[in-house]
Amino acid sequence: MYHYQKSNIYYTGKTPMPYLEILIVGAVLSAGLTLLWLNVEPRRLEIDCFNLSDLTKLSRKTIFNVAAAPERTIKTSNSANASDCIRLRPTLRIAFFSDWHAGYMLVPQQKITAAATLLAQEADLCVFAGDLANSARFYAEGLADLALISKIMQRYDVPCLAVRGNHDAGLTAADFAAAGFRLLCNDSLAFSLTDGHPFLIFGADDYRLSHGTALNFALTSNPSFIADLPIHSGHSGHSAKETSNVIDNNVTTLLIAHNPDSILAMTEPPNYMIAGHFHGGQIYMPWHLEFKLLRHEVLGRHGLIRGVHIWQKSKLFISRGVGCVCLPWRFLSRPEFSLLEINLPAELTPEAKASMTKLTMPVKD
Repeated sequence: MYHYQKSNIYYTGKTPMPYLEILIVGAVLSAGLTLLWLNVEPRRLEIDCFNLSDLTKLSRKTIFNVAAAPERTIKTSNSANASDCIRLRPTLRIAFFSDWHAGYMLVPQQKITAAATLLAQEADLCVFAGDLANSARFYAEGLADLALISKIMQRYDVPCLAVRGNHDAGLTAADFAAAGFRLLCNDSLAFSLTDGHPFLIFGADDYRLSHGTALNFALTSNPSFIADLPIHSGHSGHSAKETSNVIDNNVTTLLIAHNPDSILAMTEPPNYMIAGHFHGGQIYMPWHLEFKLLRHEVLGRHGLIRGVHIWQKSKLFISRGVGCVCLPWRFLSRPEFSLLEINLPAELTPEAKASMTKLTMPVKD
């Protein structure tokens, strides 16, 4: 026979709210959704269009699941047209991407092909800003991906340039050339515009690979630097000395670097710099805490981690990159291809345009 004893707990007629259970369920759901998004975002891809001269964002396109025609894969914030960045004045257009990180590059190849096809129809030049693979065992995979992009660019006569990042120590100019990209390793290219205005592109090797000494010179006034320029001028009759004088006094300069902190080594700032390295934070944190607590880059600690900025006298663009490093996750920092415009005082000469098309190395089918 059982005996029951009343509990000392008073019944109020109301069921108590299970606050602890709600908190636990909410935390589990939030963690699950966050983990899901960390794995989804690295597989998305955006094309952002900026005018670097005006520091303005022109459009954003998101590449979705690919249909037969690349233009059908686009959703854009201000146009349904693939060519929504209309040239209202002479500009140099650069298809730009960085931080491929083969091994942790999770964007489907179909999306890469669609994005490269769209950019090739708009760009005058294609630039890759380094960090091809997470380690040497993924170099071959990364180079194959670059070859795919350069092959698409060649269909539209768009030359491809590259610089090395801190993960690219084992890669040479020959490796990039085989993939259709010309490597600029503290090297430069110059083009004349129709009014004789020179435009200088300088590609900096990653300063870590060069032990911090690669950029310790003035970009527009170092004589040995100017003397070594492969000049592609539409105006005949310029000697190296005459060209050096023109560039000294009246040059528009573009620095291509992997690490944005490379600009700190310049004794004379360039007009423009395009770079990567920061991944837009990759796992984006408020107030740029990842740079203040975990990283040491100067520009990152000043909040210059992605998009367009001004640093001293230079106008900068910092890409969010395409792949991932350390962990195959991204949060609030989607993979990015970019179309960058730089305003020009005049058009490139036909000879200069022809010389640019010769920069791309042939890629075998």
